[in-house]
Amino acid sequence: VDNQYGHYLNREELNKYHLNYKNNRMGELFFVAEPGVLLFPNFYQKHKPAKGMHGYLPDVKEQQSYFIVHSVKSNRPVKYNVPVDMRRLFPTAIKLLGIEKYSSLQIEPLF
Repeated sequence: VDNQYGHYLNREELNKYHLNYKNNRMGELFFVAEPGVLLFPNFYQKHKPAKGMHGYLPDVKEQQSYFIVHSVKSNRPVKYNVPVDMRRLFPTAIKLLGIEKYSSLQIEPLF
């Protein structure tokens, strides 16, 4: 059911946002709120007003943030002028920490 408050993700969106799980452990339906919509009460906050919320699509500008790294392993500054896939942060951290256990990740680090 789509309405002014948000909508359930369709198959195309599930694929786009990598939510096409092979089982239903993460849920059977995914509802995304329109920017500015808060779901309250929820299981994460008990106090009013809500201090923050998740449940928006990553394309929403207010969902974007900065990621700053300072490391001797990064020999040059890297700046992206466009949003990057948040899933690339984990392999980046793993690479900087020198952890080989996760070297088979299929997602490329940022640098």
